[in-house]
Amino acid sequence: MFNGLSNSFTVIDIPNRGTIGTVSTEFTPLRGQFNRRGDRLYVIHEGSSNLLEFDAAFLTLLRKDKVKFGEYAIKVDNRTDYVYLGRKRDFIVEIYEPTLFNVIGFIDTGGEIEYMTIDGEQYYLYLVNLDRKTVMVVNLVSRKVVTEFDVGQDPYWVTMMGER
Repeated sequence: MFNGLSNSFTVIDIPNRGTIGTVSTEFTPLRGQFNRRGDRLYVIHEGSSNLLEFDAAFLTLLRKDKVKFGEYAIKVDNRTDYVYLGRKRDFIVEIYEPTLFNVIGFIDTGGEIEYMTIDGEQYYLYLVNLDRKTVMVVNLVSRKVVTEFDVGQDPYWVTMMGER
């Protein structure tokens, strides 16, 4: 659970209905994603140009990577561990490889991305595009938009059965 007002996140033990611990971060933590093994947690922040990588078992900071300011959407592909990042007021989703955290590619979205998810059966990235009021479907191999559909005013989130 991300605690934006207290600059921290809390790890919840669902089966035992309690908390495991609370970890301090910088600025306002917005969203996070686990890598494919579930042993790393990537966290983006509203007021920072850093992406923080935490050890999920020990809740310790492993690494701080510089990314562009304003990151708002994050998705980790559990097949490749590539990290997809989208920013406020930007039309590009950048793709990072996790070892050196270098940009290895980008997806031109034509609008600001609010949220991302990956289809568990196909190899498609679904992007909620605020400016265009659409959900874009991008082939993760070619990094090209294969379809786009209107979703109305103020799109915020997309959830799919079987998403990764």
